[in-house]
Order: sequence, then structure tokens, then C-alpha cells
Amino acid sequence: MKFLIIQKIKREVPIEKWAKLLPLQFKYFDSLEKDKTLEATYHLIGQQGSMLIVNVDSDEKLSKIVGQDPMFFESER
Repeated sequence: MKFLIIQKIKREVPIEKWAKLLPLQFKYFDSLEKDKTLEATYHLIGQQGSMLIVNVDSDEKLSKIVGQDPMFFESER
């Protein structure tokens, strides 16, 4: 099943923290692409955030993908 995840970084996140987590998130997305779980990634124009299309076979796998994102606690979905 394909799922659309829209993730927006919370405004109160300090830029220093965001700058440290962003490279970790890109690395995480790369690993999902290699596993063929992540089909597409888009930047939200004019905002700090992203839109993902993931292909998983259960809600549990979707929850795991969301929960392991380095930006999990710093964003809203």
C-alpha cells in the first residue's frame, strides 16, 4: 500500500538543532530508497518540511518508518 506522509518542522525548533538533524534525515531517506520503501521525496516549497510517498504492506511498518525518522520529535505529520 502506498501512503503519503506530509511532515512539517515545528517553528520553535532552533536552527542549530534543525541543521544537525537534517543530514541525519537525508541519510535515513537514502536508506529507505535503497530498501525500495520510499518511492518519492519532495520539499515543501516555502516551508521547512517534506512530503514522502512510501510503499509498505502494513500500518506497523508505516509507524516504524515515521517513528525512526530523526526529525520525529521536531515535526508534525
